Amino acid sequence: MRKTLLILLCLISAKTFAQIPNNGFETWATPTGQTYENPTGWGSSNDVGSQLPAPFVNATKETTAPGAGTSSLKLETVSIFVTNVAGVALTGEITYTTTLKFSGGFPFTARPGQLTGKMKYTPAAGTDSSFIYAVLFKWNSALNKRDTIATSALISPAANNWTTFGSSLNYTSSDNPDSALILISSSKGFLGSAGSKLWIDDLSFQYESSVGAMSNAPVHVFPNPAQHTLYLNAIPGQFSDVIIYDCQGRLVMQAMVQGNAVDISSLANGTYIISTTKQQSNPLRSLFTVSR
Repeated sequence: MRKTLLILLCLISAKTFAQIPNNGFETWATPTGQTYENPTGWGSSNDVGSQLPAPFVNATKETTAPGAGTSSLKLETVSIFVTNVAGVALTGEITYTTTLKFSGGFPFTARPGQLTGKMKYTPAAGTDSSFIYAVLFKWNSALNKRDTIATSALISPAANNWTTFGSSLNYTSSDNPDSALILISSSKGFLGSAGSKLWIDDLSFQYESSVGAMSNAPVHVFPNPAQHTLYLNAIPGQFSDVIIYDCQGRLVMQAMVQGNAVDISSLANGTYIISTTKQQSNPLRSLFTVSR
């Protein structure tokens, strides 16, 4: 029975993981009639900057030291005229008349528990901070507008080295969404301090177990997909070791937890189930994917 449930959970994961467009910022394209690049599937503050008398580009591709793969997204707050403009990217469109307006999104129907990813941030002033926001929507045909199903907001201070993050989605509705929007800014309030720089990579939605019989609660893990190290979103030392199964229900690893980190460098690419060995009637389990 346990093996059947593990396989079922892996099948469910194939439909729900990796739905953020261009989540690793590996592909970029030049909008029609422009000279700058945007990450494919994303709009950016470049779209506004190109319309000004003194054009600017502050959302660029970082290839020197990406968080994963061959490139990352780099956002920088710049000074123009008498104000500052944050580097912004979103899975939609940015327009500007008298204020910035954000719209659009991408089709999305799941209910993840967290938005996770990798980030590095160097604020130009100690009072500045980056902003990573996700919202899940559902169209309300009766009111002719989008209802908010869940939101996630992460305001982060300095992080001089690549750091994994996880930001929980807070649900206000039991409905399933039909679309999602992710917005990232190098400064709070889209103004901030000129020179603040934010690097983002490897975004992912992380899901809780959909098979109630498997566990009484999930254990959150990130990043997801992972490469060589997996982190448990738990109190350091809460779990001493974990067990990892493949999608056929076979035990492939029993590993020690160092702080919150698990070394998964020996695992091949694929989807796995991680299970805690905490002494309780039902261990805590969650899915993760290895992708290098």
